[in-house]
Amino acid sequence: RLEDGTLLAVFDYRSDGEGEDTRIGGVNSKDDGRSWSPVKRLKITDRTGSPVRARHADVLPLSDGRVRLYFTTDAPKTRRAGDEKPTLACVIRSAIARDGGRYRVEPETGMRFHDLPDAFASVVGFKSRTHLYVSPGVQTRADKDDKADNSVRHAIARDGRRFARVTPIDVEDGVSIDSIVSLDDTLRAYGTSEKGIRSMVSDDGAKWKLEPGLRLPGASDPAVTRLKDGSFLMLLVSPADRETVEAPPLLTVSEPSDD
Repeated sequence: RLEDGTLLAVFDYRSDGEGEDTRIGGVNSKDDGRSWSPVKRLKITDRTGSPVRARHADVLPLSDGRVRLYFTTDAPKTRRAGDEKPTLACVIRSAIARDGGRYRVEPETGMRFHDLPDAFASVVGFKSRTHLYVSPGVQTRADKDDKADNSVRHAIARDGRRFARVTPIDVEDGVSIDSIVSLDDTLRAYGTSEKGIRSMVSDDGAKWKLEPGLRLPGASDPAVTRLKDGSFLMLLVSPADRETVEAPPLLTVSEPSDD
């Protein structure tokens, strides 16, 4: 939710006639999610103006009206000693724009994960710090024979760009951290589990406790924000959406409560 109340949603998509590459699309809403603008591909460029291939984005509105976008991109292939094939790795980067326009990559941010071919970044501002959480992609989480590290990587920055890595987070039941909402002195994160969407809470951003029950069974990839009236809006992927790209994302709204 931007400073003027506009909702901005970003997501992976593939548009007709533009090849098979995954791109980042965006839509906005002026009426708290009851209607949305047409999908528009986000333009992300480096310092030379060349387009950047990006996926799995999250956004962080800044106090000056600009928007910082965090996203995943492929790292150059490298070969470690003893490896027969080059190691697949990904990089989490950031780009900045005003009013959701053209995004320019910030050279300061470039966190490489040698053990992750794909990853999803989620970010939140909390107590004068920016917390970045990096959940392994589906390919890594499913690789049980290789005993892959499914922990959520955690990094903290004062300026939102220069991150220091801290202790990874082992979330119970392998729940990812897909979206985070700041609630005064606490954080609530929403993530995907095998049975559906779950939530967890933290008072410091480092230690998380799963809340009981499912928020929505069978659903995945939640994105949550708090509206002006105190209720919560969730965008998510429903079970039917996994079978067809034409199905729209499901929107759910929870009423304000005293909890």
